[in-house]
Amino acid sequence: MSGKKAFYAAAVTAAFVFCMTLGPPPATGDVFILSDGGRIEGAVESQNRRNVMVQTKYGLVTVRRGDIEEWDEKSSPYDEYVKKKKDLKNTANGHFEMGEWCREKEFDAQAKAHFKEVLKLNPKHEKARERLGIKKITPKTTPKTTPEKKSMKPVVKKDDKVEDKKEEKAKKKKPIVERIKKKKKKKSKGGIPIPFTITASCAWDADNAWLHRFGKHIKAGSEYLFMVTRGQMYVSVVTISDQTPRSECIAENKDGIKTGRGYAWTGAGAMHVGGKVLSYTFAHEFLHLKCGIPDEYTRDSKPACPICIMSADPKAHALCDSKTHKGEPGRDCFSLLRKRFPRIREDYDAEGKECPETKVVIRDK
Repeated sequence: MSGKKAFYAAAVTAAFVFCMTLGPPPATGDVFILSDGGRIEGAVESQNRRNVMVQTKYGLVTVRRGDIEEWDEKSSPYDEYVKKKKDLKNTANGHFEMGEWCREKEFDAQAKAHFKEVLKLNPKHEKARERLGIKKITPKTTPKTTPEKKSMKPVVKKDDKVEDKKEEKAKKKKPIVERIKKKKKKKSKGGIPIPFTITASCAWDADNAWLHRFGKHIKAGSEYLFMVTRGQMYVSVVTISDQTPRSECIAENKDGIKTGRGYAWTGAGAMHVGGKVLSYTFAHEFLHLKCGIPDEYTRDSKPACPICIMSADPKAHALCDSKTHKGEPGRDCFSLLRKRFPRIREDYDAEGKECPETKVVIRDK
């Protein structure tokens, strides 16, 4: 195998591994056997004379036609999902059944979306609440006084009763200084997401359709950012312009998930990404750019804190906090976020909350 071919094969494999947990539902349709012995399974999203875009279980992968030894065409479970969705009845039971089917097929994101639709149609649907991890709320009841208890109450004269009440009130009343000391500070409830407004651009003359597609990738990145910050950060507005070489989020190409310097890089007040930037990559670079969060990998590019997306571990799906951080105390991502944004809380649970909508403003020059 030539050096160039080996490099390309390694790049494809790296892209495939890096996409783990980021992409849409599992798609085990067509099977591609590569010239280097690699194997890729997925549904073909698009293709041209040079490349085939394959939607895999782990994300979108670009495969060069020259590296495909065998191509076994099959139907994908995701195709079956699309067909079932067309016949879906917009009822609580209909969405619940679809959600259960998605769970069996490991379409986790789609299952969650259908269970949320169930609760919109029927907020008391216990099984859907259970699937989403929402605890059942039981109303507190105060036991009524029984006749026996009423009869056991001591009988007191009116004058004695008034005096007893005065004494009891005097005992309860404490000096004002003592009351101030014992008054506890209310904890911040948190949960109010911090909105960010950013600019994005490309240097070339792009058509309106591409600008809107790029906006969709940024919206997906905002949703991922919302998830890893536990519902406390998102992009509220992104203004995308073509023929603009400088902005906060610069697309280096039209259809790549990577740039010429890896998946992405941040410097000089901007993050440089591919035209089809992954949600994981966008959130990682955004936290560099807007929050000053550093990378968490060693000099030889190995994850130093594997649970954290700032370690660039493809299996990571969260930001580290004071309990999960592997490294110097006080240097976990949530502690660093709180230094810049005091209202951020690491113990906040955003389960069941949806990311606010990102407004995309297009400036097609």
